[in-house]
Amino acid sequence: MKRLIALGSLVLVFASCQKVIDVNLNEAAPQVVIESNYYASGDSVVAKLSYTSNYFSNEDSEKIANASVTITDPQGVPTVLNNAGNGRYDLFNYTPQYNGDYNLEVQLDGVTYSANSFLNDVTPLDSLPYQFIPQSIFGDSGYVLSMSLTDPIDEANYWRAIRVSSDTVNDNEDEIFLFDDEFVNGNVFQIPFFADRYAVGDTIFVELRSLDRVTYDYYTELISVLGGNSAAPTNPTTNWNNNALGYFAAWGRDTLSVVIEE
Repeated sequence: MKRLIALGSLVLVFASCQKVIDVNLNEAAPQVVIESNYYASGDSVVAKLSYTSNYFSNEDSEKIANASVTITDPQGVPTVLNNAGNGRYDLFNYTPQYNGDYNLEVQLDGVTYSANSFLNDVTPLDSLPYQFIPQSIFGDSGYVLSMSLTDPIDEANYWRAIRVSSDTVNDNEDEIFLFDDEFVNGNVFQIPFFADRYAVGDTIFVELRSLDRVTYDYYTELISVLGGNSAAPTNPTTNWNNNALGYFAAWGRDTLSVVIEE
């Protein structure tokens, strides 16, 4: 989260003038950062807690090891996460209840931070078709992979796709692949990975995560910030209260793999 925080000081230099204007601002007070995922398909919850650090510091952010973290299911039953140390809190064998709202609560130094995430049903991948594309001004030659899926009717759906090829996971923050069903509601459709080209013999593993709208919007803003498309870069909108940064996301996934053949 370090690269997403606001600057703690600002220096303005006008090259065409003889005078340098130095605006001396105090460093921003550290904020609580909570990054948490309920991996419903894996029955596990992980929360990572830390404080923001000075933008200009080379040191890692301070981890929060003295918090109490609790997740509450759609029936109102709370379960405490295990303190695994070094700012990590986890819970395993936590059976999901799909189409329900989950709440994560963090107690820290007398302050309660809470966030909600709706766990949608998992959208299955139907197939992973591919097509050979000759070299052009748009890219090298190779096979372009697509995801084929059937969109659930009469509901809004939001997804994030993760690809693995040649032991490389395309799961970096600057490689986030998001899409929704705004124009395909209730239909069978295909979404291609245009940016990638594959060769005969490649094995590609695809993971399709079914998100709620809040998580989808968070990642959309994150893409804008990391891509430099925001006029005034700031942190993505969080679902945490009390000025905490980060997110809490509950999601399930479907997976499929394919081997490229001629």
